[in-house]
Amino acid sequence: MIYFTFGTKDVLERECKDLDQRLELFMDGRHVPLPNIESLVVLNIACWGAGVRPWTLGAGIGT
Repeated sequence: MIYFTFGTKDVLERECKDLDQRLELFMDGRHVPLPNIESLVVLNIACWGAGVRPWTLGAGIGT
């Protein structure tokens, strides 16, 4: 219920509107242009759960 309340408040207030115009993203020393966004999630995990590696999940399928 708490997540619903805060989520609904954020949708109505739109405090993160035009976030792409307020942030600059650099990866490996290069500027990355952002699309029209209202949120940004940064993940720095190698694995989660029972050792699942999301960045290699499905790699090699069909080869």
